[in-house]
Amino acid sequence: MALRFLESQGIKSATTQNQEWLIGNVTFPRLAARTGGYQNLDPRVSQVLLNYRANPKPALKVTLQEVLSGKINSDLVKGKIVLIGHTSEVARENYDTVYGKMPGVWIHARMVSQILSAAIDKRPPLYPLPQWQGIQWGDAVFVWLVALIGGLLAGRG
Repeated sequence: MALRFLESQGIKSATTQNQEWLIGNVTFPRLAARTGGYQNLDPRVSQVLLNYRANPKPALKVTLQEVLSGKINSDLVKGKIVLIGHTSEVARENYDTVYGKMPGVWIHARMVSQILSAAIDKRPPLYPLPQWQGIQWGDAVFVWLVALIGGLLAGRG
């Protein structure tokens, strides 16, 4: 959906030799099978880190009743991406996120927003720490550095 919208704006998408998404001039790094706290990811599927925003709710939320009764001005949705989904508690389509339980359609809205922001606003995507031969050495280096600095500071006190 986001890629179609960007295409209509003249922004092309492709995949790199490493099977990473290239949207405009922005590359979305693909997650490895073991990336940080995420373990046993399917390496055949392209997955990227989702950068949640401070305001997890979509810009405009309307009910189906409002649409069917003609209460929604068509200018509100013209030229925009529209997502349709359940947000009620009875839908039981809530997922745990960094902002607590969130309906699936809102998560999709965050994904679309992230892709659009990266391609149009040049907002960089999240990058996982590097791996070497399946080892999260980026995490190990970070932990060792923090332990070393903490130890030096504690030793001086």
